[in-house]
Amino acid sequence: MEHRLGILRQVRHPAWYYLTAVDVSAEPPAGGAPSALMVFGDSLFDGVGTRPGTDGRFSDKLVERLVASHSPRGMVNASLAGNSLLHDSPCYGPKGTSRFEKELRSRTGVSTVFIHLGGNDIATAAVGDMCMANHRPVTAQELIAGHRRLIRLAHEYGVKAIGVTVLPLMGAVFPFTDDRGERVRQKLNHWIRTSGEYDAVVDADRTLADPGTPTRSRPGYVPEDGLHPNDAGYLAMSSQIDLNIL
Repeated sequence: MEHRLGILRQVRHPAWYYLTAVDVSAEPPAGGAPSALMVFGDSLFDGVGTRPGTDGRFSDKLVERLVASHSPRGMVNASLAGNSLLHDSPCYGPKGTSRFEKELRSRTGVSTVFIHLGGNDIATAAVGDMCMANHRPVTAQELIAGHRRLIRLAHEYGVKAIGVTVLPLMGAVFPFTDDRGERVRQKLNHWIRTSGEYDAVVDADRTLADPGTPTRSRPGYVPEDGLHPNDAGYLAMSSQIDLNIL
């Protein structure tokens, strides 16, 4: 356990205290209205795994690509490390299905949202972990229903919803999972990829999975925790985005 805690301390990233949001107005592009992107999810989008001070998160790298293509957009990072789609937590905040509408309502000009949630729901809670006191096993059908709720809310606000597949969890330091959780992850990812219910899909799973062992992440794309992308992993994820889908 001490070894695992040591690894978690190494990958922990600095927190931004007190500042909860920055809302910036801008001149609209010629012939259109200003629009912004939102990333909504867990530690994947929160940026765990990046080196401090490098602006290496998925959202940062995507904005850099947009600037380089002469089509800059605002970016809102509404992610919480440890957050679940279906479970409230005293440590990781309210479940995604509860907080999503508030984020949509309180952000200006969001036109597209990336959604990555579900990995923490299928994790196996450690004995005595108070942060996961409300945790219980979930089915793929329950997770799919939760994603459908987020898609419906996004569309009610006129926002395009882009689904992001859940990264490999086997072999990760945290969250822990087992064979049952892996089967649930595979079913959820298959639905995200093939159902057509999301307006577009980012297949982070296939981008980061180890080709030889697809249930684990590619070693060069993750730090020692075996899960969260490092700078190279986030760059690979952002590089696969077709900017035309935004």
